[in-house]
Amino acid sequence: MGGSSRRRGPARLAAAAAAVLLGLAGCGGSHAWSAAPSRSPVPATAAAEVTTVDVTMDDFSFTLPRHDLTSGSYTFRLSNEGESPHAMAIAGPGISGARRSATITPGQRTFLTVTLRPGRYEVWCPVDDHRALGMDTAFDVR
Repeated sequence: MGGSSRRRGPARLAAAAAAVLLGLAGCGGSHAWSAAPSRSPVPATAAAEVTTVDVTMDDFSFTLPRHDLTSGSYTFRLSNEGESPHAMAIAGPGISGARRSATITPGQRTFLTVTLRPGRYEVWCPVDDHRALGMDTAFDVR
């Protein structure tokens, strides 16, 4: 009897492992979203609430499609059409100090996402003396 219980031990262990694996396979099923284990799903409505604004940075100016926005979350899609490296800094209500994008070289793009509250916002290029050369603008948020 002692010999047969030793042989059943590995068989029981294999059966238990198979049961666990089958149980886990059933957990993958038909979810409407998939996420990394450490993340929570992001509702589709949250992504839809961010407004994208295309901004062209040139030597030495910003071109925004409009200078009056409503409060909310914005992603500024920055495109460097100049011949010098540029970035965008923004300051205004609800922004502690200033927020700044990455500095990008000619032809590159980057993004800067901020939440805007009602008020006036200053935008400038924080690279070298670009602001002093006139690379700044402002817009209002209502």
